Amino acid sequence: MVSFIDLGTNSVHMLAVRLYPDMLAVPVYQDKESIRLGQTLYRDGRLSAEVIERCRITVGNFVRHSRDLGAESIYCFATSAAREAENRAELIDALRSDGVDARVIPGPEEARLIRLGIFGPNGPPDRTLTIDIGGGSTEVTLGKGQDIEYIDSLRLGAVRLSFGCGVDVRGTVSDADADLLLKKVESESYHAVRFVEEHGFDRAVGSSGTLIALAEIASCRRADRDPSYLLRSELESLMEELSSMPMSKRLSVPKLGANRADIIIGGGYVALGLMRLFCIRRIEISDKGMREGMLVDHIMSLGGSLENVRESSVRKLAERCMYDRPHADKVRSLAESLSSQMMAMGLLDDDVFTEELLPYAATLHDIGEFISYLKHNIHTYTIIQNSYMLGFDYRELECIALIARYHHKKFPKAGDKLLSDLTPETADKVRRCAMVLKMADVLDRHRRGQVKAAVLERTGINADLTIVADGDVSMEAWRLEELRPDFEDLFGVRLRIHTDPAGPVPERKVL
Repeated sequence: MVSFIDLGTNSVHMLAVRLYPDMLAVPVYQDKESIRLGQTLYRDGRLSAEVIERCRITVGNFVRHSRDLGAESIYCFATSAAREAENRAELIDALRSDGVDARVIPGPEEARLIRLGIFGPNGPPDRTLTIDIGGGSTEVTLGKGQDIEYIDSLRLGAVRLSFGCGVDVRGTVSDADADLLLKKVESESYHAVRFVEEHGFDRAVGSSGTLIALAEIASCRRADRDPSYLLRSELESLMEELSSMPMSKRLSVPKLGANRADIIIGGGYVALGLMRLFCIRRIEISDKGMREGMLVDHIMSLGGSLENVRESSVRKLAERCMYDRPHADKVRSLAESLSSQMMAMGLLDDDVFTEELLPYAATLHDIGEFISYLKHNIHTYTIIQNSYMLGFDYRELECIALIARYHHKKFPKAGDKLLSDLTPETADKVRRCAMVLKMADVLDRHRRGQVKAAVLERTGINADLTIVADGDVSMEAWRLEELRPDFEDLFGVRLRIHTDPAGPVPERKVL
């Protein structure tokens, strides 16, 4: 058992996890307490004795609870407020008196851990701009995969702008005060904005309590009620509305908690200013951050590879749902064989979807039966989407969940509403992988493992699929015939189904 404590400028977060020898980490407990460590710092320039004591008590309670849970190691990282306070030694000494060895980390390290927590050790597949708006600082990174091209910690935050700029955030905020806050954002982000303008990005992802809160408030006002993204146009209107409200009225805004009603002004203008300056029209929202990054970093330091972490996470989730392993392994083997042959034929790309996400979806495709066989594909989708599988970012989890969901019942068209949040290219990859999984599942529909190979060969516009099996597979062939129109529409070739119950398995295509 290991516990991680993130000592931030606004809140203290705790995450306790149980680690297994195969690198799986299962969350056991998490908690959060708002202590406003930075409020007196940005108002008076120092951490007050009162706030230091409040911090000591909170962290001390988290440490004791961690030990009660059986934590053998406890890691405590302090960020912006502790970095800047001239009397931070008083804070560290107070924590040390309770047996807590808090480590004050620099801004770039905080940004690295946040990115690691959001995307896992492999990083995002496309050039991604990440923004994490904390209480005292805002961490910005730009990069693709494991390569980080730019990393910065801006002196901007929800608590800092709410209490350190001379604006009374408890009352209504005038246009002049709003302009003052936005100019502060512009002056502090100059270098980051210039770099991003020069290099560009494919997508933007935001994390932290401020962005999560803003997205949840905005989602209540649109039809889809989906808090996984935030539009700049929504934020423009929202900040104008919140600024016109005194603190007492803000408390009645749906999804805006009482402990964030005052700092939402500062944090909201940081978000709005950066979305304008970076030219972000839409930002995706992640609920992961530094705590998860601390966990991933710890596991990797123990020698865990990305492959081990991801595969282990998938297997453990499947086991917790008491899956039918022989069937899942057979479907995975068939899916991997089909996808390999289709890549050679130019029908699939050789990328993370076919090499990893499809096999993982095959392992998990039936875990929804843990709830009920009826609509089990929908239950599977929900479980994967809300799982805590280490090593994946939230977009990868969404893709795995969708591939698994579409293995059963009606195959989705390109305009399916569940695909609407994906780019057209990603949606197409999900549908292609889902078709492969659906075919593989059909080939083992009776769960007897009698199909020994599925041999796919292309001749011109025809794709000939030969089912090599020990017994009668006529029902499997009939079901594949039902999939033929969707297959042909998706891949642009004519599918022909053949059965060869007695034939030998071609050596190069044995599963």
